[in-house]
Amino acid sequence: MVVNVASNSSLTPQYEELATLYDKYSAKGFEVLAFPCDQFGHQEPGTREDVVKFAKDQYAAEFSIFDKVNVNGTRSHALFEFLKTENPESSENIEWNFTKFLVDKNGHAVGRYDPGVLPSMLEKDVNTLLDGRTLTRRRQKVKSMRYDHRMVQPVAASTGELKADGAPAWSTSETYEDLHQNTEEKKLYTPPRSGPGISRWSRTTQYWNWAKMKWMSEV
Repeated sequence: MVVNVASNSSLTPQYEELATLYDKYSAKGFEVLAFPCDQFGHQEPGTREDVVKFAKDQYAAEFSIFDKVNVNGTRSHALFEFLKTENPESSENIEWNFTKFLVDKNGHAVGRYDPGVLPSMLEKDVNTLLDGRTLTRRRQKVKSMRYDHRMVQPVAASTGELKADGAPAWSTSETYEDLHQNTEEKKLYTPPRSGPGISRWSRTTQYWNWAKMKWMSEV
């Protein structure tokens, strides 16, 4: 798996699941190659050494972390240009931090997964590749999402199951109004960014539609 990472993102807790996947499957040849990137909201200001220390101290991450790179634009790293063009279904620019690519044993990029797709949701595809089976080239998205420095983990509401189109199956157990009644709080609201509780947060499509209108329409 190749992934662009950032230490100050609302998606940073995904480090924990990346570490879990690596620990579980590294003995079978699975690798996580993490590339720090500061192109999205300047959320990775540190050096490689800073990032490695942070990932190990906060998330016990033992996978490979490389030098900081650009993933879009004229100075984009050649690896990410290859990953974007290798799969015809996913040639557009990287949307945000924690965009993930699965590469098979022959060096082909067979899967691209948007930032809101949790690493744990890739486990089935990882197993397919490790077992030597063919994974049909795919692009897995989270619908109607935009990412900026205020954005919460987009799949925090997911039940862990996917719809037929690859989007998370959203929970409807809470409404946004249940969580925050005050209009001003809605503008400033930022949920927990780390810890086990983040995976239990529940949001509805109504909340995400509101977020889409309020926050960035373009990265």
